[in-house]
Amino acid sequence: TFDHSGFIVEDIPRAHGFYEKLFGARPLFIANLKTRTYDGWPIISFVEMGKHRFELCLARHPLPPAQASHPLPRIGFAVSRDQLATLPERLAKLNIRATPVTTYPAGLGIHGGLRFSDPDGNVVELAAWDGDAHSRDAGTTAGAVQVPDVVHVPLEVNVLPAAEKFYPEALGFTVLQRDAG
Repeated sequence: TFDHSGFIVEDIPRAHGFYEKLFGARPLFIANLKTRTYDGWPIISFVEMGKHRFELCLARHPLPPAQASHPLPRIGFAVSRDQLATLPERLAKLNIRATPVTTYPAGLGIHGGLRFSDPDGNVVELAAWDGDAHSRDAGTTAGAVQVPDVVHVPLEVNVLPAAEKFYPEALGFTVLQRDAG
């Protein structure tokens, strides 16, 4: 199963507030939160959202503006089709501007979708998925977007053919779709 993924943020308390308000994230661990400078390992916090953990890593240098930072989703979360229908209204209430994602490659089982950025420019996508995105966790914050599963997590590579050879051989991954990008 999926273990954890990370987000780079400039302000861990602000990131806690954003992810708690939207997804009902619950802080699990915080290290060195009182200082804004560090050497070696970054200041981190782990939060739990749905069935998964996410690492919030303090950026060592100021991040570029959210509008220009990352044009592609850094992570995609599965939501139920019913919840996807109510998401535009929920995001608008939280003053989160989202853009619709209208097309996904055939055969991936991902439908509909909304893309938005967190306050630090991390691009997040919410989409209905043919996988098991219908269960709900009882302990989440009322009104929070339920995140029962992860649809995708990008890995940036320098040599695509080498990566397409490595991941199937080393981890048993299967290439489902490939496009011009």
